[in-house]
Order: sequence, then structure tokens, then C-alpha cells
Amino acid sequence: TRHLKVGLGDAELKGTLMDLPCIVECQKTLDGINFYKSADICQIVICEDKDKMDIDDQRKRHSNNKSSNKKKQYVWPHGITPPLKNVRKRRWRKTAPNKFNQEQDVVNEVRNLRMADHKAVSYSYEVIDVNDLDEETKVCG
Repeated sequence: TRHLKVGLGDAELKGTLMDLPCIVECQKTLDGINFYKSADICQIVICEDKDKMDIDDQRKRHSNNKSSNKKKQYVWPHGITPPLKNVRKRRWRKTAPNKFNQEQDVVNEVRNLRMADHKAVSYSYEVIDVNDLDEETKVCG
């Protein structure tokens, strides 16, 4: 189960174990210079006061009985720092389809170049073998 009770002093809070969108690496230091990895954090406990629980929240939790909705129900949409607010929505959103077909543009450009060559008054080409070139004319790259 992902529901728990958290005692904080005299207050008793209702907690829910939620999955974070990203794995957070936790590091510790003893001297302020050298850090070492101590844990990977992938879940967080969200606590709320038992008395202040919204009626809408209760309805949502009781109405979602499908297994796929239960998995989504325990997914936290934010990271643990303010810049990562709505990170799940922003980072893993579907990308827009590519409207430009680059392959077709290249084919059209080659076709236009060949048509321009045929319309030209004269053109010529020469095939040069690299082995026949002199040492002075060879270009080193």
C-alpha cells in the first residue's frame, strides 16, 4: 500500500508515497570538499492534515478503480526543486511531427540543378585520377 500515517509531535498526518519523475542522486560530505554518493531517491512521501482533506480528493481516489489509473495516481508530476515544477509534463511531452520533408527538398533541388545543366549552352566535365597528379598539385587535407 502507498498510504501511511506520519506522526509529527502531537499531530498525526496522512501520507502518500509518490513516485518522482526523475531519480535524484543524494550525496554527503564530511569535510565540505569531498562528496560521496549515499543514495538514489526515486520516491517521496507527501503529507497532509487528516482534517483538511478535500472531499473532491476523496471522490477522485475512490472513483479511480482501474489498474492503469492507480499507477498514474501515485505519480508525482513535479521534481523536488522549484525549477522542476511540472517536469513530467514538460520533459516527456509528445513532440510535434516534422512538417518539413527534407528528403523531398533534396530530390527537388537535384532535379532543378540537372534541368539547369540541360538548359545551359554548353557544359563539360572531366574525370581526374588522383594517381596521375604530380606531387606539387596534390593537396594535403
